[in-house]
Amino acid sequence: MPTSRKAQNRPKGRFSVKGALSLVTAVGLLLALALAVTRITPSTVAPSNLAPTNVGGFLFVYQELAGEETAFWAADPQKPQNKRALLTVQHREGYGPRAGLSPKGTHLAYTILPTSARDAPSTAELWVGELTTGKTQLLQTGVELRSTPLWSPDGGTILFVRLYERSSYTLETELATVPLKGGEAHSLIRDATSQGLYPIGWSPDGRRAYFSRVTPQGTDVASVTTSGEVATVLHASDGIAREFLLSPDGSRVLYTSGPPPGKAGRYRVESADLATGRKETLAEGVSDHFSPIWRADGRAVTLSQEGGVASIEPGGVSALIAPAPGDSDDLPLAWSPEGRFLAVRSLEKAQGRYVSERLAIASPSGGRTNVETNGHAEFVGWLRGNSAP
Repeated sequence: MPTSRKAQNRPKGRFSVKGALSLVTAVGLLLALALAVTRITPSTVAPSNLAPTNVGGFLFVYQELAGEETAFWAADPQKPQNKRALLTVQHREGYGPRAGLSPKGTHLAYTILPTSARDAPSTAELWVGELTTGKTQLLQTGVELRSTPLWSPDGGTILFVRLYERSSYTLETELATVPLKGGEAHSLIRDATSQGLYPIGWSPDGRRAYFSRVTPQGTDVASVTTSGEVATVLHASDGIAREFLLSPDGSRVLYTSGPPPGKAGRYRVESADLATGRKETLAEGVSDHFSPIWRADGRAVTLSQEGGVASIEPGGVSALIAPAPGDSDDLPLAWSPEGRFLAVRSLEKAQGRYVSERLAIASPSGGRTNVETNGHAEFVGWLRGNSAP
């Protein structure tokens, strides 16, 4: 949910469909290039009154944009037409929210641009919705629209981003938290020396949050504790790195890195140990069309390759696990927690160019189902279903 691959130039529902940041400056360009550094961590538990075909399995949660309204749906991964509405939210036309499920799947946190707001740094609002009742609550105003809210492991706190325009050429980034129950926001770090801070995820114990920092020297991964202590963890790339995703156990980080701006080079998928900083290159190519994610067990990496979706197993062995239709490329989004289904974004081609996109659900066993929607759709996460309607 980022993301410097071919698909990065297309509109995304959780971004403004009408453009990126209003600051058309060098800093603004780098921010626009590096905005989508976070990923959606699949929710693993929560009851639902919709019974999936795979009894006791997981539901596919997505959002569907239609003008000034976005609907959130939970669908059976084998029969997506079997679905139920979770929430419907209002916002400025053409600007979809960014959303994340709480760890227990009971709540949905999302950012929206109010219908009367302009598209400028930190003019969005942070809301939370309770999925069992449909009740929603405004938690914060003045937040950054294009950064996905990140839940703490215990589901009690939400990490969000604010941007402050210091001048026509610089922005200051703040990472802050707010309790689920509401109250005052707590600032973790506020920085104007870099070209952006982008949240990655929480440590499993909830004591620190990881983020990437973009500078003229490249991209670093750093951490900040809940008390505000900041530490650089590793130098990820001399260029812009993105698509950061923590491993399920929180010990490693996966990302795509590119060459320094203005220099030729190859794009790489890399994995780094957060304790030692040791990096491993898993794949590389002339295009950044990878969209790497962790397999549900955290042992292997799944990514897009020519012909479909491949798995890189421990030891570097690569194998195609889900072929894409001949007229499209598949970008993996997230495995269902039990590893049976893979959410993908399918980019359809005509005469060598991407002309449309859709969500699909693939399975290593050979099945594939398209998610039919009436508006632009974005994957949100996986939700545990119950065993009875």
